[in-house]
Amino acid sequence: MPKVTVMTPIYNGEKYLREMMDSILHQTMQDFELIIINDGSTDSTEAIVMSYSDPRIRYFVNDANRGIAYSYNRAIAESRGEFLAVAESDDISHPRRFEIQTAYMQANANVGLVCSKQKVFNAGMVQFQKINAPPSITHSAKQNKHALLFYSPGIRHASAMYRKSTFTEHKIRYNPDYKISNDYYIYTNLNSITDMVCLDCFLLHYRIHESNFSHNMAESNREANVIYQKFFQKEFGFSMQGKLVLESEQISLSDFAEYIAVANHVLTHTRKHPDYDKNLLVNAAANLGYKYLKAVMKSGINNKQAFHLYRQTPLLHRMDNAKKNRLWAKYFAWHLGIKK
Repeated sequence: MPKVTVMTPIYNGEKYLREMMDSILHQTMQDFELIIINDGSTDSTEAIVMSYSDPRIRYFVNDANRGIAYSYNRAIAESRGEFLAVAESDDISHPRRFEIQTAYMQANANVGLVCSKQKVFNAGMVQFQKINAPPSITHSAKQNKHALLFYSPGIRHASAMYRKSTFTEHKIRYNPDYKISNDYYIYTNLNSITDMVCLDCFLLHYRIHESNFSHNMAESNREANVIYQKFFQKEFGFSMQGKLVLESEQISLSDFAEYIAVANHVLTHTRKHPDYDKNLLVNAAANLGYKYLKAVMKSGINNKQAFHLYRQTPLLHRMDNAKKNRLWAKYFAWHLGIKK
């Protein structure tokens, strides 16, 4: 049986498919199968796949356009590998991606998901840096566990590799209710049962183009709020009041105030949980608040009021004692003309 099952759902992805397949088939670690699920494509996807004679390719065609979740789940059901690697049909993997990721998974039995940093590109030549030493991780699994509660884990689905036994033992599958944010559905399901880490190296070039699902950020964020609502109810037994993930690129002061209220509500219900560290939770909440605050500043509306709201909120202001937050505070004080 192969060590790795590579999962590639595709729908009308002829334009970039060959580049993706070549990057997979030329991996330094060759012990894998590539499962391609054609989700009802009407372009030349099938002709491109059939032009390859590599026996590691296993090709399946859905009877209709069933969606990304159905296709991933079909790939999981057909898989024979110990590990499951995501390979989206328009991205390009580093030649050593599987070699490095499988080595890390085999050395860390507690890890159920490993991914890497990724470079965003649109077109042109792709050049990967040489990786000479085993990479470290960008954030600890503990940090990712806490950051996930505030929509900012250091996890990247496009470069993810899963331990299949984790999916099998806990009956984890992608959810067809979500068309875009299934990655967060998977993360929230894995959060309490395994460690998730991101390697501090670039193993993927992530392509941005006109038909990317990720361009639809508003719909993605709406789905994320539904996922978080269910996650907090299941994990902590409370109902999230308001939106944790702001759904507009233009964030208003009222949007920002809503996040502050939701963040405090979440912190109130999670900071005493035995599996979570209060300081790491507050840090995660402050990080997302900082991101939203910058968005408010870019909009040019009532920056001083937004800054004071961020600084004065009952739980988030505790982070002012941390060096990082002191630097933020000094920066905003200078930028907004606020004397401290």
